[in-house]
Amino acid sequence: MNIAGDIKKSLYFLEKAMEHVQQLAQNQEPGSVTIIPELSLNICNALTYLKEFKPALRHADEAVSSSKACISNLSRKMDAQSD
Repeated sequence: MNIAGDIKKSLYFLEKAMEHVQQLAQNQEPGSVTIIPELSLNICNALTYLKEFKPALRHADEAVSSSKACISNLSRKMDAQSD
């Protein structure tokens, strides 16, 4: 949809994807679903393009916090392998 220039439709599909990913991630350990930061950032980008800055900032914050959770999760796994 981005290529076609339909940012609103792109945002719709990104938000639907996030809903599905969050449902699937409910039973996973925090930081183990690495697509969440990317989806959050893509939603942020679409909202910024649409000049919806407050919700864009919320998604940017979510991208940062979920990225930190992913890094922490991967670090724990690496530490466990080295033991």
